[in-house]
Amino acid sequence: MKHFSKQMFSFAVAALFTTALLSSCSKTDKMAEQIKDSVNAHSNGANGNAAKPADAPNAGAAAANGQAGGVAVKSTILAAFLPTLSGFDAKEPENMDMNMQGMSYASATRKYTSGDKTVTLSIFDYNHMAAMTSMYSMYLGGMSVETGEESMHSTKISGNPGWIDWKKKENSGTIGVVVADRFFVIAEGHGGISQDELQSMAEKIDYSGLSKAH
Repeated sequence: MKHFSKQMFSFAVAALFTTALLSSCSKTDKMAEQIKDSVNAHSNGANGNAAKPADAPNAGAAAANGQAGGVAVKSTILAAFLPTLSGFDAKEPENMDMNMQGMSYASATRKYTSGDKTVTLSIFDYNHMAAMTSMYSMYLGGMSVETGEESMHSTKISGNPGWIDWKKKENSGTIGVVVADRFFVIAEGHGGISQDELQSMAEKIDYSGLSKAH
């Protein structure tokens, strides 16, 4: 359960990141409320109360990938998409599958090290994900927040919508990617890694194959 909690925390941070960006601008209050509603729907899903995928804007895409059946892709399949990284030692992937009260969740995480540098790549699937990811796809484009210590902005990773949250002084950060309105990919880097390095590693994942996984 400790591993599950950590994975769900990372997933929630990705959701709250978008909410925080939207809330920072008074003209986007309405959009922020919509995102918050989708985050709340995800939270309710843990109690089996989330909206059915058929209620989501892009439910058709989810159904085409088999998600409408209510079962997440098995974590062992997700783990197969976690690459080896040149110059980094890779640990065996850590997998999690959970089915409980209408919620089907799977994750695969792999850690990589090279000296002080550490990278963690994670792939998440959740059977009510479409209600959230469709919102990300609509609102991620064009987001940008810049301070002396941190940079947060939307981006494209291998053609997929995503974002970067970078801590300038620490040379560490997080890249998130939304894949096929269904999967989340999270890349976390620490220990002096550069933003370009982390983005290059995030791009090593076969997103085309992942989007068709079932």
